[in-house]
Amino acid sequence: VTQTATVPITVKAKSITNLQMFIERIEEARTEGTLTSTTIELPINYFPEGGQGVTNISDADGNLTGVLDCGGATVILKGGDPLINTIESTASLQSLNIKIEKEISFQGAGLNYGTVAVENKGNIINCHVNMDNTGSITTSKGIVGGIVVTQSGGMIQNCSVTGGSISSTNGNVGGIAGTQSGGTIQNCSVTGVKISSYSNGNAGGIAGTQSGGTITNPSVSDNRISASNGKTDDIAVEQGDGT
Repeated sequence: VTQTATVPITVKAKSITNLQMFIERIEEARTEGTLTSTTIELPINYFPEGGQGVTNISDADGNLTGVLDCGGATVILKGGDPLINTIESTASLQSLNIKIEKEISFQGAGLNYGTVAVENKGNIINCHVNMDNTGSITTSKGIVGGIVVTQSGGMIQNCSVTGGSISSTNGNVGGIAGTQSGGTIQNCSVTGVKISSYSNGNAGGIAGTQSGGTITNPSVSDNRISASNGKTDDIAVEQGDGT
């Protein structure tokens, strides 16, 4: 019996600069049967917007409109914008590993950041962010979440954020979502993350601020959570009807 070794395949950062190109690469790897061994590096000039509208599950504004199963592929974020602008109510992102090996820093007003998306209205399932001890996300004047900036609908399920740090000098900060106004965050974990809001914001292990929606079966451990002029909570700072 001859055994064939799986060889990791890395796509360099300069080759993929928008969401449609990322989707095309995922579909190529699916056809090749190499998803689990595929690593895609995104550059600091990555923006989800752009492309020629050639995929049927995204649009030119950088929004996900259909189901994208990444099959265990890995993406390394170098900077740039979140992978997706909005995950629409019809859409689902599944089975993606995200690595942040160095600092991702944004300076300026309104610079919100979430590794996966700015806003989730659909579903994010089995997506895992690993920052080890060297990765970090920081913004000077914005909301930051380990997975999304805002969870407004749908579900984030079976996702995790591990290691590193997430911070804002003037905004809410959460291990999974910077803010939650609706939908459900279920079976998600945040482990060994420094979560900090240094001015005029709240900090929470799962959500920085929760004004709606539900958080069920969360797991938080070994996190360091602080807010200089706001509130902190191991799970979420409630400001409304969230549970």
